[in-house]
Amino acid sequence: MNGGFNASFGIFGAGLTLGYADGAIAYITNDPGDAGDFDGPKGSDTNQAWAIRGGVSAKLKPTLGAFLDMSYTKVDTDTGVNDYEFWAVVADLQWRPVSGLLMGPEVAFNQLNFDDDDRDDSGIWGVMWRIQREF
Repeated sequence: MNGGFNASFGIFGAGLTLGYADGAIAYITNDPGDAGDFDGPKGSDTNQAWAIRGGVSAKLKPTLGAFLDMSYTKVDTDTGVNDYEFWAVVADLQWRPVSGLLMGPEVAFNQLNFDDDDRDDSGIWGVMWRIQREF
């Protein structure tokens, strides 16, 4: 089950998405903790996931914009062994030099936290230059 909304307020835009899955968690997450859809010998031993994702954007000038996107995902396995939380934050500055071409710097941070104390939690930073062409 997924749901969400989008809204605009002058130069600002905002969006929010909520989701829940029982079994088919790929509808909610790309599963960075490798929990999978099922956990156990029976096909009825399903894993659950829920997520919330929100973002804000601003059109600073006709050719310049920015956005901030944040998400949180919680995965609970049937056995409770591979439960985890996943956080992600992305910030971007967007320059549109010509119609249909978007480019600019993007900074991202992801954090994967396992409920099991024996597994290491990992955080990763990314900095990139985004180029996107719309046809």
